Amino acid sequence: MPIMRIHRLSSLETLSIFIPMLHAKAHTMNALPHDLRLPARAIHRIADVAGLQLRCSEGTLWLTLDNDPRDVILEAGESFVGTEHRHAIVYALKDARLSVSASVARAEAAQPAFWRTAQHA
Repeated sequence: MPIMRIHRLSSLETLSIFIPMLHAKAHTMNALPHDLRLPARAIHRIADVAGLQLRCSEGTLWLTLDNDPRDVILEAGESFVGTEHRHAIVYALKDARLSVSASVARAEAAQPAFWRTAQHA
């Protein structure tokens, strides 16, 4: 885990503050797939939705993406696949369950080329 060092001068003394910083996608990427219960009016942030499938299995979710004029409402049983690198905010309109997993295209891209060729041949 990278460590970000912040150095500040105070009364001519150097103070060091060590803050552990994860890569912006590390938490979501390492924990896939994961399932979240969101109470009504809860917010969940996803640093990068590219290659992720967001599925609403209960309740209703409102999904908004940075620099995208569209908003997506997901009802139980519906899903959204991120195709572009964008920050997302998921808002629970009522108690909901959100499942986040790698999309099929992303899962196939993670396989070695010879495996993809053999599967489709």
